[in-house]
Amino acid sequence: MSSQLSITNRQGPARISLAPAAFSVSARVAMQLGRESIASSNTAIVELVKNAYDADARRVKLKFTGLGTEDATLVVSDNGHGMTEDELRDHWLCIGTTNKQDSRFSKAGRVQTGEKGLGRLGLDRLCQRTTLQTRRKLSSEEEKQPELFSNLKPSAVELDIQWDRYQARGQRLETIAHEIYSLDHLDFDPISGDEADFSHGTRMILRGLKDIWNKERLTELSNELSLVLSPFADRADFSIEIETGLHLVGVDGDVLAPDDLLDQATWKVEAKIVSSITEQGAAGEKVSITMSSAQHKREYKLAEAPIPWREWMSHGTKEGGAIAESSKCGPVRFLMHVFVQAKGSGSEDSDQSANVRSFLSANRGIRIYRDGFRVKPYGDPSGANDWLRLAMRRSLNPAARSRKSWKLAYHQAVGAILISQVTNPNLKDQTNREGLSENEALFDLTAFAEKVVSWFEAIASEDYQKQNPREPKKAKVDPLSDPKNALARAEDAVAQLALAVSSGADGQESPPAAAEVALHAVQAARIEVSAIEKSHEAEVADLREEAEMVRSLASLGIMAAYFGHERVGDAGSVRQKMAELRRLIKNPNDSLFSSEEEKLETVELLEAGVMRLESFARFALDTVRPWKRTEPPADLVEVVHRTVSTFRDSLVRSGIKVEPSDIQGSWKEFIPLPVQGRTVQWECVITNLMVNALWALRQKVSSERMIRLSIDQDDGFVVFVFEDSGVGLEAGTEGNIFRAGFSTKRDHQGKQEGTGLGLTLVKSFVEEAGGSIAVIAKGELGGARFEIKAPIRQI
Repeated sequence: MSSQLSITNRQGPARISLAPAAFSVSARVAMQLGRESIASSNTAIVELVKNAYDADARRVKLKFTGLGTEDATLVVSDNGHGMTEDELRDHWLCIGTTNKQDSRFSKAGRVQTGEKGLGRLGLDRLCQRTTLQTRRKLSSEEEKQPELFSNLKPSAVELDIQWDRYQARGQRLETIAHEIYSLDHLDFDPISGDEADFSHGTRMILRGLKDIWNKERLTELSNELSLVLSPFADRADFSIEIETGLHLVGVDGDVLAPDDLLDQATWKVEAKIVSSITEQGAAGEKVSITMSSAQHKREYKLAEAPIPWREWMSHGTKEGGAIAESSKCGPVRFLMHVFVQAKGSGSEDSDQSANVRSFLSANRGIRIYRDGFRVKPYGDPSGANDWLRLAMRRSLNPAARSRKSWKLAYHQAVGAILISQVTNPNLKDQTNREGLSENEALFDLTAFAEKVVSWFEAIASEDYQKQNPREPKKAKVDPLSDPKNALARAEDAVAQLALAVSSGADGQESPPAAAEVALHAVQAARIEVSAIEKSHEAEVADLREEAEMVRSLASLGIMAAYFGHERVGDAGSVRQKMAELRRLIKNPNDSLFSSEEEKLETVELLEAGVMRLESFARFALDTVRPWKRTEPPADLVEVVHRTVSTFRDSLVRSGIKVEPSDIQGSWKEFIPLPVQGRTVQWECVITNLMVNALWALRQKVSSERMIRLSIDQDDGFVVFVFEDSGVGLEAGTEGNIFRAGFSTKRDHQGKQEGTGLGLTLVKSFVEEAGGSIAVIAKGELGGARFEIKAPIRQI
């Protein structure tokens, strides 16, 4: 490009126009951004399925081959309209293309699910190399008279991409070219090369899979795809098939949307936000809710006619303070199926069949679906994204359905909120496909859904009370035994005495007689008040014991989960040796053992396994013994020794050292050290600290694993320090670890593993005993350090 001299500006130097410049993108950075835009491998596959849907495919198949080997491959094929060479070059190879935004509908009239044009970058997350083969669908004229269209470009095209080419430093995205080939047909199996029909569509061969697709991961993928398809949308024209090559029951075959048991719901709720015209002729919206039950043959409505949005949801305002006529989210349909127990069924699910319970376990939660496809992660069956806070609301108010304050539990609802790219443009995906952007549209949608749930809860509770009017009610207080009435009678008697003394009028009782009446009334009132106070004290004591039992059981449950995992190996070994002994008894001549020593080792193994099981069983049973909640003050040294001893086998197996190795011997000079609180409480404290330490130690690759305990006295307090050499606490979590529900334990997907109750119980027990607990994220050993101070109990 030639340069030209521009007009000289008197206030500045002369400017010479040079060749224009454009931003360029590093290939490595572009791929990194692509990976970050796809939250997981499952999400990447879901994006490929959605692309097939946008291509008007009626079927998409995921075929895995060579799993467990270096040649692990996934073929994703669909029977959509395919692509021409120009479409491949101009659209598929153009990152961030807007062709789906320019036309919201596919050639067959489907609403396009794609939006950002980044989904194909998920291939880099999945595999080392991708071969894309596509063949466009012929028009009816081409099929009838192919000779008239012989001059068209090849009907099949192949693109080959090696993703590691994008990792070179300094490489620009636009400088990496990929080979494109023309093919006269695609009627062959891309793995074996055998003849196979493939008349039109797109298939991608993903070689060198980066994930280990074992049974667990494949089951996760199947479940994910099952939830991708809305059970409330018509998907007769689209299906997904998985072939793992491993013959996995429940995974191989067609992926089915979870809709087969919805008709067994106790209640069905349908709520809508629909477009309308206001009385002034302006655009607006209205809300309607219908709640019906096939079981009860009853129906309730929010109102006989839909209610204007501005009257039902008055939080939204326009400029100037006027209430908005429409929501920011746009027209919405909310379908919810609720499964609640019948009267007298005892537990939440006792009247439900095993099939229904299994269905709820896999499908519970209220999800969002856009154009028939799930928007993650809302309403995950695991409860990981309870975006409507159903579980929290229920835990804060666990009232029965007969109470007005009854709240719906998370596991009782299977629901879907249906939105569309066309009618809900303000509800936009986040870049990583994990949730909607937090804007006013999402806030309105959330508020709408929460209000629908609240309306349902109120109506369901009222309905239950109407249908069950004879439920036992609280016994009325006998007015004669009411201490307030007794004291009132005493006050009347004293008033009569005062009147008699002051007036001395004839006909009145003499002062001594009136005094005697007043005295008897006051004494009676005192007796009745004392009896009621004792009754209340007994009730409070019972409630405290019940609460302590529940907390002990909660702590025991945490420990049981840990020891249950540990003892599985013992049970397996015992079972194996018992089978060998059984065979020996049936056939004494069978040479199962090579020597007498081997026989003795077998017996010792059985004894050791049973002893470990017995040790845990005794510890667990002792935790809930009634005497544990009424025994004398706890001796902290003895409690620590006994509790740590229960973990001794787990510690040895994991190569974890405990200092001091002999707790009672090392702390002998401090014995006895009785502290406030009961033994069962302190056992729960030590147990929870041990379970957390064992988890933290197993997460850290270290040659030396250690738990260090120390105890001392300080001005009337016992100071107990517990620390380990594990991974420690995440930075900034020290102030949260004692909060109920907060846990730093996570699985390979980053999901919370722990209950978040252990340290909450620890803090509760320590403070109830008059003590305090402090934590350091990383102590001297590198792991968490807990310091507990508890007042010494004087005997």
